[in-house]
Amino acid sequence: MRGRKTWGLIARVLLSDAPVSRSRLAGELFATADDPMGALRWALAQVRRSLGDPDSFRGDPVEANLGPEIHIDALHLDQLKVGMADLPGQLLEGVDAAWSAEFDAWISVERWRAESQVVGAIRTATMLALSRRDSGLASSFAMELVSRAPLEEASHVLLIRALVASGNSKAANERAAACEELFLRELGVEPGDAVRNALRAEATGPPHGVSLTASALTLLEAGSTAFDAGAIDAGIEYLRRAVIDAEASNDRQLYGHIQCVLGTALVHGIRGYDAGSLFLHGAIQSAFHASDPATAATALMELGHVESKSGRRNEAGAFFEQAEDAACDLPELRSGILTYKGINLSDWGRFDEALEVLGESSGFAERFGNPRDRSWAMTFRARALIDLGRHDEAREWLLRALPLALEERWLTFRPLVELFLLDLDRLQGRDATAIRSDLEMVFARCCQLSDPCWEGLAARGIGLTYADAADTDTAYSWFDDAAARCTRVTDTWVWVEACVLDSEIGLATKHGHLDRARQKSRRLLRHAASKQLDHYVNRAQGYLDGL
Repeated sequence: MRGRKTWGLIARVLLSDAPVSRSRLAGELFATADDPMGALRWALAQVRRSLGDPDSFRGDPVEANLGPEIHIDALHLDQLKVGMADLPGQLLEGVDAAWSAEFDAWISVERWRAESQVVGAIRTATMLALSRRDSGLASSFAMELVSRAPLEEASHVLLIRALVASGNSKAANERAAACEELFLRELGVEPGDAVRNALRAEATGPPHGVSLTASALTLLEAGSTAFDAGAIDAGIEYLRRAVIDAEASNDRQLYGHIQCVLGTALVHGIRGYDAGSLFLHGAIQSAFHASDPATAATALMELGHVESKSGRRNEAGAFFEQAEDAACDLPELRSGILTYKGINLSDWGRFDEALEVLGESSGFAERFGNPRDRSWAMTFRARALIDLGRHDEAREWLLRALPLALEERWLTFRPLVELFLLDLDRLQGRDATAIRSDLEMVFARCCQLSDPCWEGLAARGIGLTYADAADTDTAYSWFDDAAARCTRVTDTWVWVEACVLDSEIGLATKHGHLDRARQKSRRLLRHAASKQLDHYVNRAQGYLDGL
């Protein structure tokens, strides 16, 4: 097929959410031609000739109408399985798409989306290779990740872990040093603790005279108790030691269960999504060998949660489907799976679907007497209602969720419920100074937990109270602080950064600070497109159109 613009035309028709009119296609792709509409007709005819299908790419708006025998790679990236011999390139690689500002903006978003899914597939392949102890293949995939995302800390962490697993400690240390040098040179900051933690050697051995099984169970209890009490690092250290003793005990069911608990703790404690995912993958394999569907379903659910928080929507959905299959005879697990599924849909911007799933989740949790799952489901149902502007309904759900979190002494989750309630207070007209006083208390609690996501949301909330009081300088300083907090480690909930950026853009637009608004809108657009936050993609494009 001749002509780069012809490939641009094909992409625009095939990948757009809705059919595109001929006038728009002509304006975006052929505006500099003497006869833009004639150039478009010629290009469409060339596509039909190349496909050998006279009925395709016709109409106004233009619709592809392709037969089932034609496969479009870019429409099936959610099913992508990669091998080192056939790694995908960039969408329309080599095509300089600067034919119009409109097409350039559109193809940029599509490229970010496609690359995010490709990187997600390579990351999954790396994880699977590591969990199967194929350190050579894992190293090759991880090198590809580093080359595609050199300033993503998680890519370096996986490569270091693969090198450690292969026994090449010298190369692992060199990679860690190179990562630190790169981050200092390009970003002016050192990478997080996850890079150095990837080099760590685990201690082994229970106390003298104590069986491995008894030691593992005791450490499991101590670790779970410490984690629930908010002593996250201490809890994780106990659980790491429990995993070592459980593996040495040769009890595959116990080993799988503790791997699952540790992986979940690392993920929820924001101490390394990749490290947590490796333990979760290991838990699935152990559970399979031990015929333990509960552990398998839980680990699959938590892996879906990792993908969801990282902005890989399709991968998350696949894990949730597998978790539901594994839990087909365990209805008590359905609530947690459905809640995570609903959160993923809500982050994606599919609010009505999210509400339906989260309502079902809350019903399962109530039926099986799981107060934590009920609080979790109710809170995220309320968040979806806030996004839809249904504030009174949202408040009802939050006022039911908070007492459950308090009764359970769920210190690590309580701040989120309180933050959403205080956000509703602001939206419904409560005095900004009174809200700020409450927010400062919650902010302090978040800082004690060292949770960057909760800290970022709390700092955003405080910034909004200053914005409501027309103190824009102080509001901006809090928004800057919120952005720094929620991105200070690689493994955070990507929705939070979008939420913070959106609040700052709203303030900048309102007060005519257009340079700031443009800069932050472009940043939001790229972040939202690459993390499949479609609601924020639309908001960012709306801001940029207005500017």
